Amino acid sequence: MPRQLIPSNFKEKIALLKTIKAKVDADGATGPLVAMLEEKGINLVFDTAKGAAAIVFDDNFRMLSKLSQNQKQKLNAVMKIIIDDITGSYQNLKTLYEPNFKAVGDWGAVITDGGKFTNPTNFAGWMDWFTLLKAKHDSYVLPSVSPLFTYLTITNMSLTDDATNGAAALLNQAQQAANKKASEKARQNRDIKFNPVVTNIHSIVNYLFTLYPNNEKSLGDYGIKVVLTPKIQHTRNKVIKSSTSLLNMRVGIGSTIVNRGTIALPIYKGATISGTPVLLAVGGTFAITSGLGRVSLHNPSTDVVGLASFVPKKLSV
Repeated sequence: MPRQLIPSNFKEKIALLKTIKAKVDADGATGPLVAMLEEKGINLVFDTAKGAAAIVFDDNFRMLSKLSQNQKQKLNAVMKIIIDDITGSYQNLKTLYEPNFKAVGDWGAVITDGGKFTNPTNFAGWMDWFTLLKAKHDSYVLPSVSPLFTYLTITNMSLTDDATNGAAALLNQAQQAANKKASEKARQNRDIKFNPVVTNIHSIVNYLFTLYPNNEKSLGDYGIKVVLTPKIQHTRNKVIKSSTSLLNMRVGIGSTIVNRGTIALPIYKGATISGTPVLLAVGGTFAITSGLGRVSLHNPSTDVVGLASFVPKKLSV
């Protein structure tokens, strides 16, 4: 059975809207969609305007997202060098002070008595370590010589350069985070503006499918892609955590639910946990019959997870 394929990509949805409107305009006042659009209160002129506004948000989203990703790559590259310098310096000090590993802590590192480092989890934390490391190194004034002097000289490492690059990296990180947040906001604004239009597109496509069943040419005139191959159905395996529920699961007539866990699972008709359930035993199979389009499962155990498989009709035995 043929089915329509409504795109998930924003730009393709915009293109579909444009094609639908062009066809409606070409059909004129006696076109097949006129009555339907009036009945549902769909105004394609207004929807096109909403689409234009959504395009502006989408352009901002893509520009800011790309900028944020580029900034992130550059930031990671700079911080990798600095982190490698920090860890190399601490490893050198660790070898120097062995077995008195705690002495490395005087240089800013967090280290156990056994010599295990607890590394920072973000760039700011690494720069905190670096600041303490550099301050300790700089505290040695001639004729005193820093224990790190030889290591820094042989490796051609510059803590001054790392300090400059690290400070710039933290500023770039703040800017990158701001751009990422702005890109997400732009995407949200795009979807808020365009989602009502998408709902209208779905209504139009569904209606046209009832007007032109098995007519690829007529549907294609509206920009609708028709898929002739049936949708592949797969078994859905679900984990139901202890004391939780799996609500409003859509199931097809002739499909089955199999309890693959180690505890019995109550099955409720409908979208909520209410009414009298059917208890599905361990290893048991529950067949979906007419009137059970949606079901909900509950795990009554407080310490054991439940496992259920939703098997489509073609795969059910």
